Amino acid sequence: MSSEIANVAFLAAVFVGVIYGSRILEKRWPIADVPYSEFRDDWLAVIVSIGLAKLLAPIAAMIAGKIASFTGIGWVRLPTEGYWWYASLGFVVVAMDLYKYTFHRLQHAIPFLWSMHSFHHSANAITFITGARHFWLERVLSDAFFQFWRSCFRSLQIWQSSRHSSFFFLTLVLT
Repeated sequence: MSSEIANVAFLAAVFVGVIYGSRILEKRWPIADVPYSEFRDDWLAVIVSIGLAKLLAPIAAMIAGKIASFTGIGWVRLPTEGYWWYASLGFVVVAMDLYKYTFHRLQHAIPFLWSMHSFHHSANAITFITGARHFWLERVLSDAFFQFWRSCFRSLQIWQSSRHSSFFFLTLVLT
């Protein structure tokens, strides 16, 4: 258990290091001249958005789990024995990418979702943090639908395997 916590803490430190390192590079070679107040507001929007999404993620997961158990959980069985684990991992990575792409296309096509997603496109200048600037409810909806998508697979060891906690951390970062 403590090695898992240490592994997640290490990966979180690397993630934060990449963010701060990119900020240093951006100060040295700026993409655009952004006033500090706008930069600060962008960071605040990202922190609030991610914080609320992660705070509400368990509720979204419970709701999606109830829906999945009502409709029948595990339509696709992913083998995890031996080298099949890697094939299943590849399938999950492609499925996650397809999910993200489809959800993003829906955000541009459905007016309700676009009203939230347009905040992401309303930045005056492109910076490193602009890509993470989203309305808070947008992340909650994305997480809720992602939990339902994830519950469609019978073998969830790929998502929850303790020996592959770095991949589990990757799914947390990507969502």
